[in-house]
Amino acid sequence: MYLLCEDREVIGQMFYVMEWVDGRVFADPALPGLSAVERAQIYDAMNATLAQLHRVDVASVGLGNFGRPEQFVARQISRWTRQYRATELQDSSAMDELIAWLPRQDPGPEEAAINHGDYRLGNLLYHPREPRVLAVVDWELSTIGHPIADLAYNCLVYHEPGNAGRTVAPSGVGTAGIPSEAEYVDAYCRRVGRSRVANWAFFIALELFRAASIMAGVHRRAQSGNAADSHALEVSSVYHELAEQGWQVARQA
Repeated sequence: MYLLCEDREVIGQMFYVMEWVDGRVFADPALPGLSAVERAQIYDAMNATLAQLHRVDVASVGLGNFGRPEQFVARQISRWTRQYRATELQDSSAMDELIAWLPRQDPGPEEAAINHGDYRLGNLLYHPREPRVLAVVDWELSTIGHPIADLAYNCLVYHEPGNAGRTVAPSGVGTAGIPSEAEYVDAYCRRVGRSRVANWAFFIALELFRAASIMAGVHRRAQSGNAADSHALEVSSVYHELAEQGWQVARQA
């Protein structure tokens, strides 16, 4: 960002000016049209960028007050439960099960890092010719929080139902150059100096629950005619399946 102008007299509202980045956006995580080698490189760069983000010393870059790391997971469960209940779409038994199950689990020790909140392939700008991330965009959900929650959200491509539109089909993983979930998590751990990720299933269930709650809100707004996207009603109905997938992960855990 170059400039934030809070004076509404200039153009009638607050605005900001940001840098132009000439890069590629990959909306489809299956990366059609790329070779297996290119797919592997694109995923590896995404992994490396997230690890780099999580290694940033929050205090040294002036973000010590950007969010409250204490009880981050508990507050996430509470916040997205309230958001879901507020939609008045309480017709998903899987959401009810997750709302009851998640607070009873132990996510392990608290950790704090820059948490992007929506870290996925479609929010990265890649170099026009190289498998190198130039920019990360869409920071409106960012805070200081648990880094594994960020990693789990990034890995939802391995778990989301196909009609969520951002899923890698199992047949496309590994053989097409795209790493398996285990390989992707292992690469992240090596980069941040972790031996492993404890309670992985919990964090996946949590992020599927959060995604379902977000989509339920979009669905409710679409029903009311307030969604910005004309296809929002069709797309957002996937919240049922996100919840079912989350509850399935929880049951297996």
